[in-house]
Amino acid sequence: MRLLALALLMVSQISSADVSKKGQTIFSDLLIQQGLQTYWATDKSLWIQNPGGMTKMDLEGIGNTLCGYNQGFFVVTFWQNIRVPSGKIVTVTCRN
Repeated sequence: MRLLALALLMVSQISSADVSKKGQTIFSDLLIQQGLQTYWATDKSLWIQNPGGMTKMDLEGIGNTLCGYNQGFFVVTFWQNIRVPSGKIVTVTCRN
């Protein structure tokens, strides 16, 4: 029982960890190379601007791909405009 409680505590700490600055830079550089504008609102919140022409399903696919890098808990939100921000399209929550 104690081992299970310890394991659950460790998982909860890992899943609530912020994305490291190095991880943020890697994600941003990767997305910028694909023509996407990005902004880290917090260490757990990545905003991406839809350049247009991408469907909600396309954007969810990008978000789910980012989740696959096991960076812990963070949220990817796609916007029509990240400068304001306005026109929220879709949010993908990563729990690795």
